[in-house]
Amino acid sequence: MRMVGPNCIGTFSARSRMAVGAARYNPVNEGGITFFSQSGTYAGDVVRRAQVWGLPVGKALSCGNCADLDMVDFLLYAQDDPETRIAAFYIESMRDPGLFFRIAQGMTKPVVILRGAATAQGQVAASSHTAALATDRVLWEAGLAQSGVIQVSAMDDLMDTLMALHVHGRSPGNRLALFGSGGGVSVTTADAASRAGLVIPELSAGTGAVLSRFGIPGTSVANPIDIPVWGLKDGERYIFEEIINALKSDPNIDRIVVFVEVGWVLDFMPSDAAGIAAVEAICASVARARRDGPPMSLALRTSGDRHQDDLVRDQRVKLMGQGISVYPTTSRAVRAQARLVGP
Repeated sequence: MRMVGPNCIGTFSARSRMAVGAARYNPVNEGGITFFSQSGTYAGDVVRRAQVWGLPVGKALSCGNCADLDMVDFLLYAQDDPETRIAAFYIESMRDPGLFFRIAQGMTKPVVILRGAATAQGQVAASSHTAALATDRVLWEAGLAQSGVIQVSAMDDLMDTLMALHVHGRSPGNRLALFGSGGGVSVTTADAASRAGLVIPELSAGTGAVLSRFGIPGTSVANPIDIPVWGLKDGERYIFEEIINALKSDPNIDRIVVFVEVGWVLDFMPSDAAGIAAVEAICASVARARRDGPPMSLALRTSGDRHQDDLVRDQRVKLMGQGISVYPTTSRAVRAQARLVGP
């Protein structure tokens, strides 16, 4: 008999209706994301967030100290499991990280690791949590580089990456087009892109010609593209898709991030309800863009009030099914896109 654990909280399975924690917070639809965690807290956290986000997490397993079955066993399971399309892990230590990364290198499915105990202080905490032993940092980083495993350091980054992988999958190319309303946001997002390993190239001459009609004073139709929201209407109809389609046809572009300043839209509307309706219309315009071409993320930057944040949650679920990943900030959208760069 093989054993999972000890020091764990069990498993979640949508197919088997096996809940972790309160069943009302568990996804009910089967999905292709499987999560293995040395932390019971993180196992439950991913399951609950998946329900809110509409992410297809179909299975989760809390494995605690991994005294018998360990992450290598779970990685092999994920590769052989026909229901698993994306394998995700929370890991503090492994008995044989070299073997884990060699297996991951040959996998046909993306692997994401939320790494705990990556610092000296974290290792002290892990030693009392799961009795985890430190893994050599240089060897670990070499394993990441050779295997193509995606590593993140925070739960938000894990969820952002899982959504990006689910919606877009991995693809080559680090050339980013940035399009929205707000010059300062464009500048700081360009900084975030550079830190994440993405470049913001010049647009092709053909794209420049298409966008030239939007180039009135106060706008920028170079990359990043900065056009006020009211300059993106044809009568009462928003036309974000026209610019997005031009970017999707540009041979210099591999990825697209569109951003909307939700607070500014509401500032120009007579009521919150009218403002939310306007943002919904903008999102519908973005969704009318071509589905093919470079993967596209939408950042809905809110002021943090309930109406705006509810809008982001609603649009995240709605647009995910239309091939668009939605994030609350441009920096999170950019980092998620950067993690998709691969073969």
